[in-house]
Amino acid sequence: MASDADSVAVSTMFENLYKLYKENNNCDLMLVSGDKVKFNTHSFLICAAIPKLRDTIIENSKNNIMKLRVREVRGRLLELVIQYAYLGKCDLNEMDSVTLIELIKAASHLQMAELENEILQSFKKCLCMESALKVHADKSPHLAKAAPTAEAFILRHLLDALPPGIAFEDLLTLLADDRLHTSHEEKVCLAILNWISADPEKRSNCLVPLLGTVRFGFLPPEFIEKIVNHPLVMTNTAALKLMEEAITITRSYQVPCTEMSKNPLPLEVRPRIPHISILAFGGWRTGEEVCAIAEVYDMNADNWTPVATLKIGQPRSYHRAEAIGDYVYIVGGSDREQSLRTGLKLNPSTHIWSPISPMHHGRCFVSTAVLDGILYAFGGREFEHRLKSAEAYDPKTDLWTKIPHSIQTHSDAAAAGLDGKIYLVGGFNGAEVLSTLECFSPDTSTWTILPSMSRPRSGLACVAHKGRLFVFGGFDGNTRLSDGECYNPNTGIWTPLAPMKLARSTFQLVRVGDVFYAIGGYSEHPESAVEAYDSIADKWYIMRSLLQPTSAMACVAVDNLVFSESLWPRFSRSDPSSCLRDFRVDSPPYHTTDEPLPEGTPGMHHPGFLEPLPVPWSDLFNYDSVSEDDTSFSNDVHFEEHHFDDSDFSSDLEGETN
Repeated sequence: MASDADSVAVSTMFENLYKLYKENNNCDLMLVSGDKVKFNTHSFLICAAIPKLRDTIIENSKNNIMKLRVREVRGRLLELVIQYAYLGKCDLNEMDSVTLIELIKAASHLQMAELENEILQSFKKCLCMESALKVHADKSPHLAKAAPTAEAFILRHLLDALPPGIAFEDLLTLLADDRLHTSHEEKVCLAILNWISADPEKRSNCLVPLLGTVRFGFLPPEFIEKIVNHPLVMTNTAALKLMEEAITITRSYQVPCTEMSKNPLPLEVRPRIPHISILAFGGWRTGEEVCAIAEVYDMNADNWTPVATLKIGQPRSYHRAEAIGDYVYIVGGSDREQSLRTGLKLNPSTHIWSPISPMHHGRCFVSTAVLDGILYAFGGREFEHRLKSAEAYDPKTDLWTKIPHSIQTHSDAAAAGLDGKIYLVGGFNGAEVLSTLECFSPDTSTWTILPSMSRPRSGLACVAHKGRLFVFGGFDGNTRLSDGECYNPNTGIWTPLAPMKLARSTFQLVRVGDVFYAIGGYSEHPESAVEAYDSIADKWYIMRSLLQPTSAMACVAVDNLVFSESLWPRFSRSDPSSCLRDFRVDSPPYHTTDEPLPEGTPGMHHPGFLEPLPVPWSDLFNYDSVSEDDTSFSNDVHFEEHHFDDSDFSSDLEGETN
């Protein structure tokens, strides 16, 4: 391995060569760009640094031809390529995305993979809808590496920034894509109607194929009624017929199937692929003890799927998972033999786990929080000793640093980062269950005691959201708890919250937008129940359960999990609610709040929730009549668009209380 001194020497050498190039000293090869800009260079260096030109340079040198035309690259870009050839770097700052696209093509054409990768990183930072669509439309093989990035950007942001001039073929393909990001299918309809309304004379004939991309099973009936009565639709017999057929298909999926089918779900009732997912790792199950399983929750389909490639190597429970940047980190816990110091890092895009530096202490029943890209670990239990020690992990250096101890000993507590501080709440100190709340300031490295909760809680869960702390459940030393309370740091007041439907401890609470998911836990036995809390309405809803009852698992929300059919099954099954939300459970109402709604909000309509309209379906699809009442749906299409805004205990295994 080269020493730092060697690296400096090599760098200095290439800087001197670059200086010779700039001064036109000892140059023996002229490169000419496509727009006839000439550059005098050193043939040996260009030959070594640009693979595409190597053979040509060698062959030409035999005939004393030291001039080479690079027709595919214009002068400004060739200058940057030459700079990179000499220095191993070039100035990409403040370069617009259109120029970066050209440079990506040039680097790919010249087979300069390292340069291409560097440009791609810059391209991601300045990506906009215009440049993403430009890459999407350009089928050049030299944009093969950029194309997935551009496509992912388009699918994520299309409905928030739909270009009025987007081509019909592109719009049709994108709206039909399962990966299109939308928390409300209504936004797809609005996008279609707005696009057509921009040029109705030329685009009216595009209405039927575009409506064919809509997942009608996810639209509330009152919205469908408005679509039917829209001027662009109500006079279009083909559009009305398509919608009637789509609704018929949707309603047929309210009846359980009688036999297994591997046929893909019809588009009308097929949930789109979620861009945010919940991963669940490890924990313990009755009869199986500690496990290493991994499950992923599809919020759009309300479905859990096992993922063998995401299994953690070592079984563990009472550990924690946190997301930082593009990675998921797991720390602490127990394998039933010992309290673990070890940690793991997961790349969700590749499903590859790798170890991270161990903590200074083994920490079963550990509490963790993330603040400003730093992972904090508090308390827990090491063998029979409850801890008040704490430490911080920096992913950039892969190092743990000890930080001041908390004021009290906390095992099986909960922590959350909020507005520059970390809050540590509840837990067990070896003698009693705690109701205390402590606050740690990384800026001053000090702890402060704050007002306590209304009751003691161990094995509780806590999340921070909109300037407040939300805590639910736990064990008070006698009883499992279902209630919750909310702390406002500005007032120092705790406020009661709606209770969960199931009293539980050692469960996970994961926030996605304004919705919190309570997952698994313990209530006299491991639980599989999952509930969703609407923090706007202060109400809980039953969601699809875990595949098996699991306590003391670690869960985290991620937004870059690589897509695959095995992760997101979109097939009919003997019970259609295995891919569509179960219509037999308490149905969340449709959200009509002005507050932004997150991906996978429980208030989304699924095919099982289709409610009867005030009028028969057959009356809606009356092709021979044209309503004269235009007041229910204005020509400007933007009806109620703000509604759809995206911008939303007894043994060790039962909890740490002994």
